[in-house]
Amino acid sequence: MRSLLRGPKKLHFASGRRTQIDRLGVNPFKPMAGASFEVPANRAAPEKTPIDMPIPLSPTETCAPSSSAQIRLGRVRADASMRYAGRVTLLDRLYQVGYRLGYQLVRLLWLLLRPTTHGALVVVWKEGSLLLVRNSYVSYFSPPGGYVRGGETAKHAALRELEEETGLKVAPDQLKLCHEETHNWEFKRDHVTMFDVEVVGQVDVHVDHREVIAAGFYAPEEALTLNLFPPLRRRLEKYIASRVVVAAS
Repeated sequence: MRSLLRGPKKLHFASGRRTQIDRLGVNPFKPMAGASFEVPANRAAPEKTPIDMPIPLSPTETCAPSSSAQIRLGRVRADASMRYAGRVTLLDRLYQVGYRLGYQLVRLLWLLLRPTTHGALVVVWKEGSLLLVRNSYVSYFSPPGGYVRGGETAKHAALRELEEETGLKVAPDQLKLCHEETHNWEFKRDHVTMFDVEVVGQVDVHVDHREVIAAGFYAPEEALTLNLFPPLRRRLEKYIASRVVVAAS
């Protein structure tokens, strides 16, 4: 959505989440560090450290989390310290209203133009839980991500969007393609490319309270109880089913 206001020379939408309007040219929406999930009073918030280098990653040869990640059946919850919180200002609220209005305008353009779009997302795994974010202009959760710009690969778009939305930086060769599909979504034909990356150690997520208003790690079963971006739901259902088969064998 932030890139929606930068004004590329043609419409290029993606994944039902990020959009842009031809030649708007001005971007008043500047990122501001923040977050949205409150940490319970009886749990200490994670110690904050600057993210100025790629996060150390555990080696993995598959697109799913490493075998050390334990998936338990039934409804489970990730550690509350892995939800990110911060103060929301009145200015943040005004930006959120602007994003919502802009998104509805873009949906109207989709209705008229019926474009084909391409989105790229990154599923960040940590100790068996995945990072989900929610944008201010939609009601569902999804992995960090957005549309692929002209001349950009899906992998580079995913890395760019991951850093813009959460402040996290990872190396391109750490992304593993895990899911790809094309579906009809919000008046457009949407091609979705999804990558996995697993992180170790402390993860410090920053959101701006304007475009992104919520971020947190969720166990896969808990994530399925939320309103999810449909391709992510289908991917998680297949992932959990495969883990059940492995555990039963």
